[in-house]
Amino acid sequence: FADMLVTSVQSIPYYLVHDLTHEEADKVYGGFIKDYHSRGEPCLEKMKFGILSPAEFMATFKGDCDTRSVLLFHILSRFGYKVVILASEQYTHAIIALSGNYRGLHKTYRGIKYYTWETTSTGWVPGTLDRSNNNMNYWDIVLTN
Repeated sequence: FADMLVTSVQSIPYYLVHDLTHEEADKVYGGFIKDYHSRGEPCLEKMKFGILSPAEFMATFKGDCDTRSVLLFHILSRFGYKVVILASEQYTHAIIALSGNYRGLHKTYRGIKYYTWETTSTGWVPGTLDRSNNNMNYWDIVLTN
């Protein structure tokens, strides 16, 4: 069930979501956001708190890493999964992490291993991350169930 759910969310096209105009975000955040805007990639600007609620995401199928992570956290929690949201200031990214019979990259919280799971593009499985953001020292658990 978790694999079907996460795979479905991974297949939804990525939309960057932030709380500023494009111009303001380019100045304030720079880096990834400025590059993303310069390529003309899809974006939702001036969204309160820079995130969509699970209902908004499901209604529009537009969202970025934290929007997707919150939706998946909510659904998986409701079905009894042990799940956390990991966020990284270093990587300016958010993902989910799931407890279970997995291997690979993980964070331990209260004696339970939670395995990373990328939600913004297809093909990712629990316990793997791109080399550009796989240093677990830069990931923090920000929401638990």
